[in-house]
Amino acid sequence: MILYHGTSEKRGIKILKDNCLKTNALRVYGEEHLFPTTEGYIYLTNNLVNAIYYGNNTAWEDGDNYLFVFEIEVAECKLEADMDQIIYTLMPFGKHTKIKDIDNPTIQESLTYAMSVRTRENIDIKTSKIRYTQIVSSLSIDNPRQRRETQNLVGLVRSNNELDVKVKDDFIRDMKWNRIA
Repeated sequence: MILYHGTSEKRGIKILKDNCLKTNALRVYGEEHLFPTTEGYIYLTNNLVNAIYYGNNTAWEDGDNYLFVFEIEVAECKLEADMDQIIYTLMPFGKHTKIKDIDNPTIQESLTYAMSVRTRENIDIKTSKIRYTQIVSSLSIDNPRQRRETQNLVGLVRSNNELDVKVKDDFIRDMKWNRIA
């Protein structure tokens, strides 16, 4: 299954240096955060714009002008539903009722309704099919045009409006991807 992981420039460079996405990486959304994530997981999404959104948030947290998005092929058997995202983004709005068994949501339900899953396993970027891209974050002062494009894009993460979909598609089409050697 093809999934995405968005992160800051600092963290993206560390992933490339370590040849691994690690479950024990320093958490952006730690216990002191309003919406903490559970320790020991890598969080992934099937929605590229959602990965850019979270990568941009992490770039802001880390003070980075750029963000990284990794495209990763992960076996479905290594994934589980993202209960953090389900609890924080679905339950407060009553949207969790679409999930048949809230105590045991499927991977597909998690991806469909929460746009996120997680894995307890490190992801070796040398043995997995991975590519990555680097994007100007909305924090950047070096490139105001690209900064505005990123700001516009992350604001559309959950929109399915026809014009918004075109903006997202155009941004994605113009992205430059790098293969892991």
